[in-house]
Amino acid sequence: RDERLFRARLIAALRPLMHNTTDDTGSDITGAIAQATRRPPRGRTYANVFVFSDMLENSQALPWRQFAQQSAAQSMSVVTRFDLTPDVRGANVRIVGFGRLHDGRRSPLPAELDQRIRGFWANYFLAGAARNTSFETSIAP
Repeated sequence: RDERLFRARLIAALRPLMHNTTDDTGSDITGAIAQATRRPPRGRTYANVFVFSDMLENSQALPWRQFAQQSAAQSMSVVTRFDLTPDVRGANVRIVGFGRLHDGRRSPLPAELDQRIRGFWANYFLAGAARNTSFETSIAP
């Protein structure tokens, strides 16, 4: 019962953030995840990693125009060059909020772009030794 109550409160708190349509000038997702996961609790690894984001990278290393056009392999070479690989050994990575553009309607990603970006993030977390990676468009109630 406590877990259900916690989840309901968490979802209620996060739902407004998921519907935010402001277009930020920068979104260093790779850097934020790499930095956050490199120091797991002493002697432990992460069992689950939750990422609440549309996963539309727009950083100095991977500007959106470049990120949206290049292959997953090309983006991964940038991640390697700038040492942005996360440490998520054995974790189940759950991405919530994936698949929408930044336009006012939050339009779905075109199929080809969706596939390319999804492939990059799957490879990104695989390089960090994740057990698996799942993608969800929104938070389920």
